[in-house]
Amino acid sequence: MDVIIFKGYLINKLTYWLFAIAVVLSIVIYRGFNLTDEYRTMACGTSIATGFIIVFYLNRFEPKLIKFDNNNFEITYSNQRYFKRETTNYSKNSVKILEGSDKIILSNDAGIIAKIRFKALEPGDWETLKNYFGSM
Repeated sequence: MDVIIFKGYLINKLTYWLFAIAVVLSIVIYRGFNLTDEYRTMACGTSIATGFIIVFYLNRFEPKLIKFDNNNFEITYSNQRYFKRETTNYSKNSVKILEGSDKIILSNDAGIIAKIRFKALEPGDWETLKNYFGSM
């Protein structure tokens, strides 16, 4: 059984954006609104907490690792703690593949299974996955 381990590309990118937006929003809140310090701090904290919820939600389809053989593959998700996604086995024949230039989206009748991004993989692993899912 072959194993491919993914890097946390999307969550890192979204977290950097979250901090950049939080800094700008905090400056706007502290400079632009006539609030007490407690309300300013509460508004900034609420915006950052909401941002983290959004980041984890957008990261829910990102795999942590994929194990595959000839006809089946197993996906372990990176966000198991927050969305209670169990490691799941799929048949290669029951999955639909939408392939883009830098992303592969795996889906079935229930919806999206995983989003595989080029930047989350080593170049050799990307080619291995394209060959594996392309040979259906």
